[in-house]
Amino acid sequence: MLNRVISSNVAFVTGETLIRDVVVLMTERNISSVLVKNEAEEIIGIITERDIVQKFTLLDVSDKLTRMSNVIMSRPVVFVRLDDIPNGVIDLHLRMKIRHFPVLSAAEPIVANVAGILSITDIARSFLAARGHDSNPALAPLAAADLGHAPRQLLILAKPASAGFFSSLFTRLGYNTQILAEPSVQLGAERQQPRPLLFDMDGFETQELRNLIKMTKQYRGALILATSNPQIVQLFKRHLDPTHQDIFMKPIDISYVDWLITHKWHYPMLEKGAKTPPRAS
Repeated sequence: MLNRVISSNVAFVTGETLIRDVVVLMTERNISSVLVKNEAEEIIGIITERDIVQKFTLLDVSDKLTRMSNVIMSRPVVFVRLDDIPNGVIDLHLRMKIRHFPVLSAAEPIVANVAGILSITDIARSFLAARGHDSNPALAPLAAADLGHAPRQLLILAKPASAGFFSSLFTRLGYNTQILAEPSVQLGAERQQPRPLLFDMDGFETQELRNLIKMTKQYRGALILATSNPQIVQLFKRHLDPTHQDIFMKPIDISYVDWLITHKWHYPMLEKGAKTPPRAS
């Protein structure tokens, strides 16, 4: 199945290519990564959207865009072979937290052997397609009853405008969403069977945000944090438990979050007719 979602839209740059030109290339080609090669046509690095957002933001210089791509590229590159798919890719992602994998048709990591790029987002979308649902949230909602299941559950902690936005997106993916109007009370009721929680950290006053962070740090269920502040991402990333927690720069990839919840963190849909998990009173 995953062989069909390998992207052949691969772009190459050199270590001397300006960051500005990398950004333009990724925008024009509508791609989320580029491979960096040397004069011998060997692949020596990779630059992803995450590298640009996080490493570029942290560059404390005024001429960021005119710095060379080797400043922000990731290395060493983790390749996969065509015969490693699918199990090898999933295992590498879970162990190394890598999201983009150049696929080689032969052992030597050179330009001529690059068959394409496989991203975890591609994998997530392929799982959604296998469920009979396109990842485009503008399409009709997934009919959970047709699959013999009740909807997945998702709690949303966010300012009203963002909460409504996320609720709409996840409802279309077949989730039963609940917006937390009184977080301290409602999260306390989740102790016995905590449901996945999406926490949009933007828009809160400093003290309110600190109180909410204390609350969510004690949360035992799956936790997805979202923010538009790259410094918050850097601060939290190292302290989160990858077995059931992650943090994302906005806009977040909804299909990838769905894959995390349902496949990596194993929150299945409830079987049709099954009782809702017991809730603490």
